[in-house]
Amino acid sequence: MSCRTAITEGIGGLCQFIPREMKSIFYWQGNLDHSKEHSMLAKTMRGHLSAIQQLLGENHSYDFSCLLAFPILRGNLDFLNWIKEETHPQESIG
Repeated sequence: MSCRTAITEGIGGLCQFIPREMKSIFYWQGNLDHSKEHSMLAKTMRGHLSAIQQLLGENHSYDFSCLLAFPILRGNLDFLNWIKEETHPQESIG
């Protein structure tokens, strides 16, 4: 997924890549498998999850991507308001 696309399309207020690759071990199609992977954290609003999922599906190399959404129980209101203001469709900035 392109963090830049999520930001410029207004569906992500902030995206962060976790800087080091990790080794994931899992079963895939009945076989024990492993892969080097990267993780990304996108801070957005609930209403943009479908758009984030579509963007992931269009740009991810796997058959399906891991998308997890967590509810915010509490947080810095200034930051949460900033994310809300930044996550709306807007013209591309570059």
